[in-house]
Amino acid sequence: MKKTILCLVLFYCIGTGLGHVPVIAGDNERLEMATLIHDPLKSWVIYDELHKAGEAHYFQFHLQQGQKLHVSLFTPGENNFTPTLVVMGPGISSLGTIPGYIEIPGDAGVLVVKSRYPGKASYEPFTPAAHYNVMDMDMVVNETGTYYIAVYEPSLRGSYGLAIGYREEFGFMEWIRVPWDVITIHLWEGQPPGFIFAPMLAVLVIGLFFLNHIRNNLFGWIGYFAGLFYIGGSAMTMIQMLIAFSRAAPTSQVFITLFFVIVPIIAGIVIIRIATQERIDPKTRVTMTLLGIVGLFTWVGLIIGPVLAIGASVLPSAK
Repeated sequence: MKKTILCLVLFYCIGTGLGHVPVIAGDNERLEMATLIHDPLKSWVIYDELHKAGEAHYFQFHLQQGQKLHVSLFTPGENNFTPTLVVMGPGISSLGTIPGYIEIPGDAGVLVVKSRYPGKASYEPFTPAAHYNVMDMDMVVNETGTYYIAVYEPSLRGSYGLAIGYREEFGFMEWIRVPWDVITIHLWEGQPPGFIFAPMLAVLVIGLFFLNHIRNNLFGWIGYFAGLFYIGGSAMTMIQMLIAFSRAAPTSQVFITLFFVIVPIIAGIVIIRIATQERIDPKTRVTMTLLGIVGLFTWVGLIIGPVLAIGASVLPSAK
């Protein structure tokens, strides 16, 4: 049991490399309605879609003189969709031309950064996913002030991801909600909700055939389904890994994803074994609690599994 908990703690440490915190952009098709990025040094990512050719999305942030702006663009598909990025703000030396429909703040310099289709996708091990990195840039700003980014494509529509910042840090709730942010990413990729959740549903349905092994008490029932959610979440990750491999060549980073697949399965089996025990002592309850807490911080079981495990640890085990 100690080895299992240690494994989950290691799982947590590996997960700190995810980096980007997702942002919901909202209606930002006008400069005056630009999405505000509160801390552009922190690593954020916006998953969005240009719904038609000639549409533009705007983002706003504040930088101090001498601070670095890091920006990258990526796309989910193979359709040669390469949106253009424009950086606008004080002290920027204007370079490049933009279409007339792009709004420019007064007296701002305009830097146009063209994207380039890379030809092959890059594997991202934490989601997991395969994306096309079409643009990456760094610049140090010369003046303190408000800066804007515009993303547009004059002739095509499509989905894009905009990553801003380089400091990889998460707030408490930003970290906890990662499993559902990952679902949002797969929806952005164009996957149907039913397909995304199918592995989880399959595990839950199969689990129903073994209910006769569960002791008839709240601890057993809740704990059993907690374990199923751990295993089901692992199945979802495995399917997404296989989808990514259909578009991107496997790299050594596959071992990170495999860790996300194997460790939750082990934890789920341990939880199910605990839930089916005849005798539940205080030590067993502590173990269930620890597995739930560590699972909550390591994105296991769509949050639901860890919450059920923690809840089961305080429920009665008598019939």
